[in-house]
Amino acid sequence: MKKILLLLLIFFKISVVSQVINYSPSTANILNPERGFYQPTESGNNGVLNPLTSSLLNSFKANGNSIILREYWLNAYLNSPIPTSYLNSIQNDFNTLRTAGMKCIIRFGYSKSDNSGVIYNPNKTQILSHIAQVSPVLKANEDVIMCLQLGWLGAWGEWDTTVSSATSEFCNTVGNYTSWNSTCWANRKEVTEAFMDILPNKYYQIRMPSSKMAMYGNSALTNFGLTYKERLGHHNDCFLSSADDYWTYIPNSPIGGMASQMTYLEQETLYTPNGGETCNCYDPRGNFTNANAEMRKLHFTYLNEDYNTQALALWDAINCASASSTPSGPNFESVKKNLGYRLVFKTSNCVSSVGSGVNFNFELNLTNEGYASPFNKREVQLIFKNSTTNVEIVKILNTDIRTWRNNVTISETIINDLPIGTYKLYLNIPDYSNSLKTRPEYSIQFANMGTWVSTKGYNDLLRTIQIVDAGICSNTIWNGSSWSNGS
Repeated sequence: MKKILLLLLIFFKISVVSQVINYSPSTANILNPERGFYQPTESGNNGVLNPLTSSLLNSFKANGNSIILREYWLNAYLNSPIPTSYLNSIQNDFNTLRTAGMKCIIRFGYSKSDNSGVIYNPNKTQILSHIAQVSPVLKANEDVIMCLQLGWLGAWGEWDTTVSSATSEFCNTVGNYTSWNSTCWANRKEVTEAFMDILPNKYYQIRMPSSKMAMYGNSALTNFGLTYKERLGHHNDCFLSSADDYWTYIPNSPIGGMASQMTYLEQETLYTPNGGETCNCYDPRGNFTNANAEMRKLHFTYLNEDYNTQALALWDAINCASASSTPSGPNFESVKKNLGYRLVFKTSNCVSSVGSGVNFNFELNLTNEGYASPFNKREVQLIFKNSTTNVEIVKILNTDIRTWRNNVTISETIINDLPIGTYKLYLNIPDYSNSLKTRPEYSIQFANMGTWVSTKGYNDLLRTIQIVDAGICSNTIWNGSSWSNGS
């Protein structure tokens, strides 16, 4: 009898109660890293590099942009090395970008025109030499590079028109592949892999899905990985702009027409990033109903906010003729919110008090309302902050944010090595790089009311847990509803 009373006393002393917290969603457009509308910036032609400035980047952030496209045009160096001064200027751009708390999409190219007589790119030897030159500066600044577009070949670095007086090594695709020239594709693949070797843990993107098929086969991805194929995503730079998005979807791909290629992309973009820009107002294909459905189907992470503005304005207009050059309205704002990921807490469930050494279950239910999952790796940290000492203890949850699609439940047994005390609980999803991991502007904010801790980059779970002396109960686990042996 005394033993039973003792056990009851211990049980009530540690006050084990499973508590469910419900969270309120926010309707705000969240300034989150590695997603959303981007602002385009470029170096300029003829060896002139227009540097990034803090004032420019801060104006972008005030507009709700966390990413830019940074294009470097190297037409001045078709027959010569890139000068050290130019490479130093690229480094300065990265310094400015990091100070501003932003990231970039990178593209290198030689021509911003597909007119006849233009040299679209130099020969393969020169391109490979330039790739080797930019390698050190890219490696040194990997932390602020969101992803890279393949570039280098063709007008605008988009891989289509490449043949000129300088070289015919890469052939012209001209929107379709009536002749799959193996030598030309081998040359293209050599450039691709030399560029992708610079940052072997980063995603790259290619302009047309059929170009990826030509180099790496027709089957769509089924998993994440670090091979060239597994790291090569997609960007459509004429999204919704014509019947075939100006040869994004070629008529005679090895897997069929546009519908088949979109099915391929739907699968591919579960594992790689997708984005791009519009280039022409084209209705009815470009209207909001179609745009919203297609961005969700193809998991769009980003889009150019600056071009084509009439195409973006069509989302809140009747047709192109009535669309202004300044996009605005509820549909445009909806896309702003949903490009990439939009994570929302639903509920969490955890004990409010537990004995020292007694492991316990933590459950979090959330939803991703955005078009895509985050595509770069990140830790998901459950943080216990001591209410008295402010000491923080971090537990890494066993989940991969790249798989967070629709509704997500995280349920884990927490190893309770926490010292006795009261703790506030937070969720932190910081940048993966050590240089940015403690910078709050690079952490992911959930779209909820009253949860964001801007000074830390934490999401407040609005709950506390008390760790008390448990005595003989140290070898048990409370899972929220019952005890089990912890051995």
